[in-house]
Amino acid sequence: MHEITASAPFTDLINLGAADGYMSLGPLFAGLCERSICFEMTEAGRNAVQANAEMNGVADKVVIRGIADETLGAQLDEIGADLSRSVILCDIEGAEFDVLTKELLAALKNARIIVELHDRNMPAGLALREALIARIPDGNRARVLKAESNTFNGIEELERMHDLDRSLVLSDGRKIIGEWLVIEPAEGT
Repeated sequence: MHEITASAPFTDLINLGAADGYMSLGPLFAGLCERSICFEMTEAGRNAVQANAEMNGVADKVVIRGIADETLGAQLDEIGADLSRSVILCDIEGAEFDVLTKELLAALKNARIIVELHDRNMPAGLALREALIARIPDGNRARVLKAESNTFNGIEELERMHDLDRSLVLSDGRKIIGEWLVIEPAEGT
């Protein structure tokens, strides 16, 4: 994701909803950050992150924790995360509206936060998004990004495929175009 690469270099990638570690380990492996702090609620996911970190030779730079909840700020303090030099990636399938409380957002105000929004899949709809944006601390900036079309330019293997096959390869399989809320620290912090 461009927002992550544009933030580099940074100290910690903090991934809420790490799943198998793809988004946690990629920036670490690419040298964009020094450490990846992964929060994943499932044991299978935590095991997958650990196995993938070992396979890619970055296990010594990965911290794996359980569920991201109201204790997140305290857990990050315990780990020694410098939020002013961190990027937080949050993809917790709709739980962002409960986990990212006013208090937690205030504690995270010095970090760049990228939140995948799942409100369009939920009954309360855009009201959840509006309430989340209203909780952002004064001084922080917020913007919503919409997924752009994937491209195959410069990838020879994709250029040789049939249009339908190429579309399948580039598909996330989503019914709704993805959107992300990007929260940036106030200038000078």
